[in-house]
Amino acid sequence: MCSTKSKCCNGTTLPNSSDSSTTIPISGGSTTLPNSCTTIPDSLINSKIPTTATDNACKKKNLLAGISLIVASNIVYIGNNYFVKFSKLSATDVLLVRGIIQVAIFSAFIAGQQYCRSRKQAGQDEDKQTSRSKKLDGEEDERQHKSQSHKQAAEGEDDTKRVYTHKVKVCLVVYSVLMASISFSCLLAISMMPIGDLIVISFASPAFSVFLSRWLLGTPLTLLSVALSFLILVGDTLVAQPPFLFGGEQDKTSLYYIGVALCLYVAVSSSLADIASTYCSKAGVSTSMLMIGTGLASIIVSISGLAYSATSLWGLVVVLQGSLAYLVGSGLMVMLAFWWVAAALALTRSPTLVAMLRSTEILLAMFTESAINTQLPDALSCSGSLLVLLCVLCMSCHDNVVQYFKQRRRKGCELKSPL
Repeated sequence: MCSTKSKCCNGTTLPNSSDSSTTIPISGGSTTLPNSCTTIPDSLINSKIPTTATDNACKKKNLLAGISLIVASNIVYIGNNYFVKFSKLSATDVLLVRGIIQVAIFSAFIAGQQYCRSRKQAGQDEDKQTSRSKKLDGEEDERQHKSQSHKQAAEGEDDTKRVYTHKVKVCLVVYSVLMASISFSCLLAISMMPIGDLIVISFASPAFSVFLSRWLLGTPLTLLSVALSFLILVGDTLVAQPPFLFGGEQDKTSLYYIGVALCLYVAVSSSLADIASTYCSKAGVSTSMLMIGTGLASIIVSISGLAYSATSLWGLVVVLQGSLAYLVGSGLMVMLAFWWVAAALALTRSPTLVAMLRSTEILLAMFTESAINTQLPDALSCSGSLLVLLCVLCMSCHDNVVQYFKQRRRKGCELKSPL
């Protein structure tokens, strides 16, 4: 879910206490915002921002549209969780079909970009050739043509032609495997525990990102980030209520605590994926390449999972034929919600707002779980969920809060200093 910081393919970031992009654990999967942002297509980012007073109405319209898209994406993510749970879809089946859909969509996206770029380049070259033939000073025009050609070649370079270092390739593989394992863990945990608990515990990723970013990236720790991280873990403890701490009769089975362990793995791995995504983005790896790598890793992980299940490869084909519509529907739902989040970030131009709105999925999941079970949530679980929600909201605007108090302190020192 939305955690620390989301980095887009063109440099747009979701601010927070760490220098990493956001990986959002979702119902049976994860999404990178592109938190868990996040990564946004250039076609969405390159839109112009209204600056005049007459564009205030357009700004408000974009803001309302962005908020609506985030709320809709939260509903789709939670709805997909329950869809997978009640349809009793296998984790390997869902991950396999989702990986295939992901690779197909983003491969087509890259192919379309290359085709449009080549058509545009051909048109520009033709226009320049015509104008150059009409000019008298051919030598000067040739120099300008070469200069512009080199500039366009640098700007038009795509992922299929870019050469990456060995370290970047390793980082891309690590990111892809982490994201695939996160999706697989979420899908496994869906059948083991309530959806509300799954979402709340998965939102613990900011608590781990703070310390991992300090260790791997050298990001400075602040008292606020450490306190919020500790309170997030306290909230998750209130939700899970482990028997060695709370004692008494527990109505939760051992399978539930396996689900809790999977969610904690999701939180830690999401933090590591944030760091890997940040490094890849700085090296020029686009969102599409990250998503294709994740899709390929998902296919490999899902097929490898057959070795630990009673389903054979032929049995998997039979299962896919029987539930293919459900599996494709689940995959398309996740992709749709991903693009809604990306579009909302492009419309609102406020990563902090998007991160805060994404975290309201905790509250929505709590009410949804109560409505489905027709009973009010446990007092401790409710308190833990609200505590995690509050901490994630504060973590989203961590940098703004720290900057505010630094300015206040600076102004206070200036007032106290003698003239």
